[in-house]
Amino acid sequence: DEPLPEFEVMHTTRLLLGEQDVEGAVARIESALARFGGVLDVRVAAALVFHACAEGSAQESAERAQWINRRNAQLDWLLAQAAPEDERRIAWAATLRMN
Repeated sequence: DEPLPEFEVMHTTRLLLGEQDVEGAVARIESALARFGGVLDVRVAAALVFHACAEGSAQESAERAQWINRRNAQLDWLLAQAAPEDERRIAWAATLRMN
């Protein structure tokens, strides 16, 4: 049986925050995105992981720009799926402006 998307999100969060295994979290969330790309929680977790990667990269570096682009792609997806009255839209839109 394939694990539930929520389990993938929890495991990814544990890798990133609990074990500080950024590479493991990236691998796990990339796999989850391939299997569960239409699940909101997976997209939120991906944005979190990619944001952490951007924060861990040198300012003005090409690597940081790539992570920001990957994070922003998740936030764009979330914005496209959210209802106009969804209050999370404000936070997601604000994060898109962060570099």
